Amino acid sequence: MEDYLFTIWRTDKATASYFVDGISDIDKSNFNGSTCINYSAVIYRLNEIIDSPITDKRRGYLRLSEDIGQSVRDSDAAEVYRLKYNEHINSIKKEMKNRRIEHFGIENYELTGSFLNKATAEFHHIRRQSTCPDLISMIWNGVIVNKDTHNVITSRNANDEYDLLDLCEEQGWNTGWFNDYQTSLKSLDMQ
Repeated sequence: MEDYLFTIWRTDKATASYFVDGISDIDKSNFNGSTCINYSAVIYRLNEIIDSPITDKRRGYLRLSEDIGQSVRDSDAAEVYRLKYNEHINSIKKEMKNRRIEHFGIENYELTGSFLNKATAEFHHIRRQSTCPDLISMIWNGVIVNKDTHNVITSRNANDEYDLLDLCEEQGWNTGWFNDYQTSLKSLDMQ
């Protein structure tokens, strides 16, 4: 939680607040009125401070904060939460194809325009799951494609909307999804 970061970073509350302001909104969440920060963003700042010109005594305290953070991250309780979250995400991912087809009334494969076969259709994440795990459950972060198209996309290492747009232009596929995607991303940034 944001309220305790000054003790982790071994600084004053004003400096900690300044650091928090510099953290991307994607790494912040509001839980019951408290701002919580992803561990990776906290440890990133902690490492920056450790590498800066500070006293050995402060560096020692910061390393203690780092050790405590890693102990919490690697604890059994944290692992249970990660496993539960992983199960939750996997159950959501199984429904992405059907949710997108229903929500948008899709009747043709979105990139090739050929007739949709729901049984063999696949949901392709526009921004890869490995690079943007926060977008995994967003039905707008995907397109419905057939297996062959999906194989082409993954074999060409399309990691995001720009890579996919380039591939669509190269292959002569539909690019109409791009503007809708940009609109969805902008609405996410406004939240």
